[in-house]
Amino acid sequence: MPNDRVGRMRIATCLGLALWLAGVPCSARADDPPRREVPDYDSRADPAPDAVDGALWVPRIITGPLFLFSEYVIRVPLGALITFVQREGVVQWLQNVLTFGTGGQIGVFPTAFYEFGFLPSVGLYGFWNDLLTRGNRLSVHAATWGLDWLSVSARDRFSLGATSWFARGSYVRRPDYLIDGAVVFGGVGTLARYGAESVDAEVGYGVGAGHDRSYAAASVGGRWARFSDSAIGGPSLLEMGAQLGQPLPPGFAQGYTILALRGRLAVDTRDRTGVPSAGLRASAHGELARSIQDPGSSTWFTVGGQLLGATDFLGGRRTVALALEASTILTRERGLLPFDLSIDVGGYGPMQGFLPGQLRGLSGVALTLSYDWPVWLLLNARLYVATGGAFGLAFSDFTPDGLRLSFGFALRATDPGEHP
Repeated sequence: MPNDRVGRMRIATCLGLALWLAGVPCSARADDPPRREVPDYDSRADPAPDAVDGALWVPRIITGPLFLFSEYVIRVPLGALITFVQREGVVQWLQNVLTFGTGGQIGVFPTAFYEFGFLPSVGLYGFWNDLLTRGNRLSVHAATWGLDWLSVSARDRFSLGATSWFARGSYVRRPDYLIDGAVVFGGVGTLARYGAESVDAEVGYGVGAGHDRSYAAASVGGRWARFSDSAIGGPSLLEMGAQLGQPLPPGFAQGYTILALRGRLAVDTRDRTGVPSAGLRASAHGELARSIQDPGSSTWFTVGGQLLGATDFLGGRRTVALALEASTILTRERGLLPFDLSIDVGGYGPMQGFLPGQLRGLSGVALTLSYDWPVWLLLNARLYVATGGAFGLAFSDFTPDGLRLSFGFALRATDPGEHP
């Protein structure tokens, strides 16, 4: 499949850069001929500046630092590395080493993550396209950092044109989770550690849920979780509760088992290939979850969505976007929500400058201003600044004073796929 070949080339390119930085020997090309000047193909004089060109000097000055950063910190060094990798055939060599079968339908490659505030991990990721039948893709990822840090996940997707059936499952055991003490004990803003062991499973059906930005999907899933104390630096959740004389948060002592119905919908007018482009996006998601252990008192509904508008007024696919995201949990039947299922605005949410678990609540909102631009065929750069926070049920305690600030820079794959 074309997208799978692109994904393998992206993987091989990244590994090739790592090997080059590690000191893989190569041959220099000092005898390359100089580049020729661009011919004058149309033999016409350049057009004279008009009123629009004169008015653009203000945004050009404002975005000048972004251009200098993109040109001399990202594009020039990255372009030199990519040119070297492509010229020396590193991509093709790695693709031959890491993929097997007809057309490279099977692949295995190593992974490594260094997470600030959490333990690192190393592992293996593998995929098998057209397994047993055409259109079926199986992917597996396993990672570890010792016996108390284990993660195994698998996903199978069977595509039928624009529609697909999908199933996924995972087992995770980690000792280094974080949560804000104010979320579970109230009035305490210190981060606390805890350990957890969980099993997740989900089966669903989607339309355009493969590589399209617009999609609709529905699924049914379940989660089993158990918790323990943590000895990974800083106060643990048990220690903090004992010091404050507070009971353990809901779900910690006995764990939980839940079933959930989920739905997701997105309409996106931007370029479906993932390159920065102008357009609008509107998305919504919902989840109805019910505890199996205590179904009479533990039921809750989560709903949220995003509105985004992007413009390319600078030209050259350099887009400026403004996005508003919000989610809230509505509890029913006097239910107690498990403490680790509250909404996390940080981590993998819109406020990525905060650690996972640092901004949790029964509702969350964020407003993000971002600037995206392409730096390579398969790579985009992004600068963003966001303001938002986590609040109580249905934003009941929302105040401007509760908003935080997050900003950052990222290099991201054009199409991150299922394993960015």
